[in-house]
Amino acid sequence: TRDAYAGFVTDLATALQQNGRWLAVVVDTPQRAADGSWDTGGYDWAALGAAADQLRVVMPLDPGAYAPGGLAEQMIVWGVTQVSRHKLIPVYSTLSTDGVKTLTMGEILAPIGGIQAVETLTESVVPGTALTFKLGAVSAVETDVATGATLMTVSDTAYWLGTPQWLRARLALIERYHLGGVALRPALP
Repeated sequence: TRDAYAGFVTDLATALQQNGRWLAVVVDTPQRAADGSWDTGGYDWAALGAAADQLRVVMPLDPGAYAPGGLAEQMIVWGVTQVSRHKLIPVYSTLSTDGVKTLTMGEILAPIGGIQAVETLTESVVPGTALTFKLGAVSAVETDVATGATLMTVSDTAYWLGTPQWLRARLALIERYHLGGVALRPALP
């Protein structure tokens, strides 16, 4: 199974490369085993990385994985021992998440409700007057400095918003380890 798939990819890569084409293989996020090793499921990263032009790795959704020295960085440190760093391409989602699945901003904002003024507003407001508003059912909004993730709590549900700061913190891993690039999906939220 692992060997058969690796053999198939090797044969396909050879045929494509002989015709001036290249091959990118996408693999699932590996899981960290209790003994500290990485379980890549049915994928032999070393064999796939040797054959393909790119090995694209779907990265974890949990923002906590991106803390300095966290699970995402540990995975990359291990990954470059299996695959040439120039062939290793992390795949990040640009969408928001609840830590388990991705969500569009519309899906997150729908249950929040409307914007409400905290104080009573008159028909006219003097320019420069500070106004305070509340966003419906939002309990709290906080930013994690270490990961760049913005956590918004709505009722009892926590959402991490896909923001440019969040993406920048993730891209810093590619830069730090001199990886071959990054793949974003979906490109537009």
